[in-house]
Amino acid sequence: ALKMATSWKLRVAVLASCLLSALLPAFAGHSAARDFPDTTNIQLWTCDGSVGQKWRINKDDSTIRLVSDQKCVDISDYGTKDGSNIWLFGCHTDDKDPTHQNQEWSLNSNGTITSTMSGMCIDAQDSGKTDGTNVQLWSCSGNDNQKWTLSSTDGTIRGVQSGLCLDVGSRASCMEPPWSSYPYCNDQLNAETRAKDLVSRLTLAEKVTLMLNDKPGVPRLAVPPFGHTECTHGTLNDGQLLTTLFPQALTVARSFDRVLLHSVARAISDEVRGKHNTANKMGKYNYPNGLICWAPVLNICRDPRWGRCQEGYGEDPFLQAELGTQYVRGLQFGPDEKHFEAIATCKHFDVHAGPEDIPAPRGSFDAVVSYRDWIETFQPAFKACGDAGAFSYMCSYNAINGVPSCANRELLTKLLREEWNFTGFVVSDCGAVSNVFHQHHFARSDQEAAEFCVKAGCDWNCGTEYAQLYNVVQDGYLSESTLDRSVVRLMTGFIMLGVLDPPDSVPYNKIDISVVDKHKELSRQAAQESIVLLKNNGGVLPLDLSSYKSMAVIGPCADDPVCARGDYDPDPKYIVTPRGAFTNNTSLKVNYAPGCSDINCADDKGFGDAIAAAKESDFTVYVGGISKDIESEGRDRASITIPGKQSDLIHMLKQNSKLLVVVLMHGAPVVTPEYQEVDALLSAGYTGQEAGNGIYDIVTGAYNPAGRLAVTWYTGDEQLPPMVNYSMVNRTYRYMVAKPQFYFGYGLSYTTFQYSSLVVTPANVQPCQSVQVEFSVANTGKVPGDEVTQVYASFQNSTVPTPLIKLVGFERAYNLKPGEKGTMKMTIQPSQMTVVQEYDYVQVIEPGLYLVYAGGSQPGDGNAPSNVLKGSFTIMGKTTPLSVCK
Repeated sequence: ALKMATSWKLRVAVLASCLLSALLPAFAGHSAARDFPDTTNIQLWTCDGSVGQKWRINKDDSTIRLVSDQKCVDISDYGTKDGSNIWLFGCHTDDKDPTHQNQEWSLNSNGTITSTMSGMCIDAQDSGKTDGTNVQLWSCSGNDNQKWTLSSTDGTIRGVQSGLCLDVGSRASCMEPPWSSYPYCNDQLNAETRAKDLVSRLTLAEKVTLMLNDKPGVPRLAVPPFGHTECTHGTLNDGQLLTTLFPQALTVARSFDRVLLHSVARAISDEVRGKHNTANKMGKYNYPNGLICWAPVLNICRDPRWGRCQEGYGEDPFLQAELGTQYVRGLQFGPDEKHFEAIATCKHFDVHAGPEDIPAPRGSFDAVVSYRDWIETFQPAFKACGDAGAFSYMCSYNAINGVPSCANRELLTKLLREEWNFTGFVVSDCGAVSNVFHQHHFARSDQEAAEFCVKAGCDWNCGTEYAQLYNVVQDGYLSESTLDRSVVRLMTGFIMLGVLDPPDSVPYNKIDISVVDKHKELSRQAAQESIVLLKNNGGVLPLDLSSYKSMAVIGPCADDPVCARGDYDPDPKYIVTPRGAFTNNTSLKVNYAPGCSDINCADDKGFGDAIAAAKESDFTVYVGGISKDIESEGRDRASITIPGKQSDLIHMLKQNSKLLVVVLMHGAPVVTPEYQEVDALLSAGYTGQEAGNGIYDIVTGAYNPAGRLAVTWYTGDEQLPPMVNYSMVNRTYRYMVAKPQFYFGYGLSYTTFQYSSLVVTPANVQPCQSVQVEFSVANTGKVPGDEVTQVYASFQNSTVPTPLIKLVGFERAYNLKPGEKGTMKMTIQPSQMTVVQEYDYVQVIEPGLYLVYAGGSQPGDGNAPSNVLKGSFTIMGKTTPLSVCK
């Protein structure tokens, strides 16, 4: 009958009929013993008669179905290319839909099983000789690893070459023999020893696979799939397992609160684990469900036009370093001292701060930087990140002084590993290895780019170029031992996550996605602490809403949740907009009008409705600024001025409102002269899912603002050097001579504070000796409030260029009551007293006078409400290299 069949459908029908008549008796009485999630991998395993190995051929729709739960053999991405994954999926019932042909199969007389859609064969990867071999779709070649026998006695489909059965999922586990006897499965050994043993058992092809982005694991060795996620201000998700949207990094940096950063990072870490554990039960293993977090971002916001300023902690190296340290400690290290809860990645290493696309593309950009700026401005936060224990760094897209970051051995090996003693792994930014050839023309091919990057110290390729490493090694351009070094680093981190250990020995395995519900209050606290009060004429805020009957909420961000999100934003369960917060929390009549059709506010067509709403209200809250639609990865701003006609709308609202409060949503600053007209000005930033509630709390006085700016607010574009100029001259408060619109460290409160009793000891210090700074701060106002205390230093006798002034200490004093005084103590470390020598670029401590300032702002900020104390200390002796300080 098979010989007479002239079409694949007829052959399927004939063979299926024969098979069913033979197999149905064997299937009789068989019930589902396991529930296999959609997207469960299909692999080859020794035939043992388990439920995952028994199949029936459905002649009505040409599907191959699992007997136990009637799910179908399915092809990932509809099987359009070689190597497509084959998995188990719920059977489609609408066989008229052409996209459902990825579940239809033809059984051929030569023993192959081919896809109806593509004509490609089910193929046993690596010839299918061992348990756990992945099964994929591949172009039909007639090889034995594509030929199968259909058993009429037990319902199995077996490989002709190996005799192994098509099986659902992997039963390989370090808790089961033979794997349990291998050293890499012994959780009593240290992680690096285990990793070396594991790598010694891998084939060259398997090693290469583990250096690529989507890591399928090694089923034959009980290594499950693993991957990464993004965690800048919450862990990204697939839109199903929703997570908390915390304030964006630059926004939360304005809290100047180490404790808050640590708490937020701990919450994100729990959500990373909860999402990972829940997703794994659904058969989802890779991005965005991995445990390797690509955060924190530690790139200095040297130019506010850069679209990614929002992802880091501001323009000051010390602030970046301190907050980044807390993020790493909170994210990577939980209560289980033996295992990482997640892995933190310090990115983007190292001199990387724009442009994205204006005026040059990032992929080919070469950041030409002086060694002094490199050491004093760009390196400190990255050094602190590694010192905090981060197990991963990400190298950046761009070149630094002519050498692409990911192919830069001086950066990734000499500095990072040899000088800073980093022992973890380095991952490339996505596409960065490709850029080495295609954009920077530093290599002559993708293969050579892969070679260069591995030799430089880049262990993981977010891209496809490392797939060519097999040939690079085989052709003798790269030793396998060099490759092994990279894979050992990767697998050491993987093992530290506890994935190969007994499940009950890893407490993080008990967390599930429901942990997200525990973080609502923390999200609201983070929003409250991050909002900065920039202007409050006559103390108009806070507003006593019981004195009003109506209000207007106006502006393109008043009811648009996108304005609260920022870049790299997870999908949360909710976002409270300002309009929603005022509507839900008050009995006032809320008159709403967006005023602009979108954030670009290109015309004034909506101004009439906005002005009418303002006129009929007792007060107006305008919510505007920018969003990730204007600044983001790949998108710079040409100007820091508030976009479109928003300035005109603010001006008109002031003329037609009894009282006007302006609230700005943004990452990097947005400026306009119209701010001088308004009664009160709030910088909310990208405040996350609790944005509206945070703004409501500040406006009504439910929370007393204490946020401080983490970047300088320039008066306009005229104060900014060209974006591509990486010199720090006239950039940031540390080197800027001109007066800005608002200073770094500036912010107002609803109460007042007085500083006193500054003591700097010792007055004379030797090189390598630290300095203690102690002072008092008192709440001299009428309401409780937090105060961000700040200490700055200025070196008066340097023989080389140094910052004009720099932050050397900060602490947030919590909830000081009226009349209450607190004592603050901070330490200036020797590393904060260094300069960079001209001739050899070595960091040294020079003798001379340091002025020290303590207060709630920078010295010289005429808008700051509190006083600033002044002290000093003198470094004695001779010039001393920092390297000799212990």
